[in-house]
Amino acid sequence: MVVGVRLNILKRIDKDVLIRFLDELKAGGARLISDAHNCEEFGCEGAYGGAMYRDADIIIAFGGDGTILSAARSAAPYEKPVLGVNFGHLGFLTQLDPNDVCTSAQKLLTGDYSIEKRMMIEALLPDGRTCLALNDIVVNRGYAMTMLHCDLKIDGELCDSFGGDGVIVSTATGSTAYCLSCGGPVISPKLSCMVVAPICSHSLRSRPIVISPEESVTITVSDRGKSARIDADGVFSAVLKVGQSVTMYRSEKEARFIKFEDRNFYALLRSKLSE
Repeated sequence: MVVGVRLNILKRIDKDVLIRFLDELKAGGARLISDAHNCEEFGCEGAYGGAMYRDADIIIAFGGDGTILSAARSAAPYEKPVLGVNFGHLGFLTQLDPNDVCTSAQKLLTGDYSIEKRMMIEALLPDGRTCLALNDIVVNRGYAMTMLHCDLKIDGELCDSFGGDGVIVSTATGSTAYCLSCGGPVISPKLSCMVVAPICSHSLRSRPIVISPEESVTITVSDRGKSARIDADGVFSAVLKVGQSVTMYRSEKEARFIKFEDRNFYALLRSKLSE
């Protein structure tokens, strides 16, 4: 088995726990590769430029939800499953906490786990490129202090026009992230759908809308507005100029997560959001 190790060097990771976990995997015959610049320090071979995701059988990501999101986006084109180990704060996407990792090494080696698939979304950018997201794609005003005016179409039909800070297009997975703080609903991750949520809309009628995964969402910066920026899972993707549009739709790619047990989503929700 080849195990890809994704490390967030900005997180305060317990190196003793990390090394003990990786040593157990190596003792069981696993080959460890990593794209971290200091990977030799943890007994891993270097694998850069996407090679880790191409060559690994599974990916283990040590960090918070941001690290897991990044690993899931990179692993999705190769259909590789990701195991998240929480060294962050909330950890909605992580499966293990640091105290649990060493007891799980044998389960990984023997394949004693299940794979959970999550819907992802893509955006067709004005220049023809696409970007991929597991949580959300956000059209926002960036650092500008002026209102952003948007036209919102669903399947090509005008749904709303409003001014505000922007629009979030979220998956069910992302419903507990930025979308939640903008008044969006919490959606079970077992559902495939999208949530379209205005950000601080200067309108009494603009409200979050849940749509089917077969529908598409197009956002246009209207002539009254200013240029916007597009972020996919919090990562800058493109600038949207006045009159330009971006279209979001269900991706053919899926995120895959390793699960050792069926953690109850609602118990997790209650625990994480009461912290």
